[in-house]
Amino acid sequence: MNPTSNGHPMEGAEPPQLHPAPTYRREYEALAETIEVGPRDLAAYALRCGISPATRARIGTACAELVENAVRHAYGPGGGSVFISAGVDERDLWVAVRDAGMGFDLATAGLEELRHSRDGGLARCAALAEDLSVKSDLGGGTEVLLRFAAYRVHFDEERHVDLSELDFLCPRTARRVIEALELGGNEDLFHLSPALAVTVGRLLAGPGERRAVRSALRS
Repeated sequence: MNPTSNGHPMEGAEPPQLHPAPTYRREYEALAETIEVGPRDLAAYALRCGISPATRARIGTACAELVENAVRHAYGPGGGSVFISAGVDERDLWVAVRDAGMGFDLATAGLEELRHSRDGGLARCAALAEDLSVKSDLGGGTEVLLRFAAYRVHFDEERHVDLSELDFLCPRTARRVIEALELGGNEDLFHLSPALAVTVGRLLAGPGERRAVRSALRS
């Protein structure tokens, strides 16, 4: 078993049918603490939808960039609101961050150049998401829409199976992993996160060894 922190989905992996969940909508004050609170709330929603850890990290990071931009630039001294919404569309999770602030002229903003620059928050969002689009009007606020694709592993590949993106093993997957390792003995077949590697090791050891350990500790 190879623990791995590779955040990329396995080549040939298929996007999953995500767990249905109501559309997510939250309104926050344009305050500094919203830059952290808003993405954390959104990441919790993504978890309920069955989004994998690395994709949740991308979602939260991109959301934080957009919220910071709104907090810093959308409003004057009077402040305002930042709106975060999200939902599942087919096999993607979409996120929209909107403000009702000053807005800007898309024609003169140089967005294409910004998207390809490492210096801008919008460029970092474009690097984290599969797709990014912007709507903005002078005096009418700004909305940025992001799309994130999630991937699941499957056992039809002849190559390695990447399980490192799972939070836990569902019963079916646990049985498949145990059977494959016990019958095939190929420990390099599966890529596991450190936490899953420990979990699989405990499953392979079974309850008997743990009882023996507890008995030895008591004695």
